[in-house]
Amino acid sequence: AARRIEQMTGLALITGQWRLWADCLPSDGLFRIPLAPVQSIDEVAVRTSSGWQVLDATLWQADTTSRPPRLRMVNPWPRPDGGLGAVRITFTAGFGADDTAVPEELQLAVLTLAAHHYEFREGNIAERGMPPEVHSLLSGWRTLVL
Repeated sequence: AARRIEQMTGLALITGQWRLWADCLPSDGLFRIPLAPVQSIDEVAVRTSSGWQVLDATLWQADTTSRPPRLRMVNPWPRPDGGLGAVRITFTAGFGADDTAVPEELQLAVLTLAAHHYEFREGNIAERGMPPEVHSLLSGWRTLVL
């Protein structure tokens, strides 16, 4: 249930380290991180023809408070080697180390979804969908794109 809530909202409930891989540098110089809340950007690296280069923090600027979180290239970066996954951004995301740090609405959404799936574990497949109560609890956590 927790993983499903994370997928629906683009949130990491429990803090963990994650990696975003890209094949090339974005034309607008802006990487959008598809997971929030981001606590820190731990490493940014580019694979060049001579191997992986970890970039100094002066080469990028992070906005970890917006949704989606973003990382902007502010100085010239080394040219990626053209292979798949040539840019690697390692970051830490989540509300905290355990469920007590997760906002109450999200905790309740996880519990409601788990109870729903338990109640209909052998029943009608149509009843296995997302209960309206969960949608209601998550309404304030959706990412709006303008």
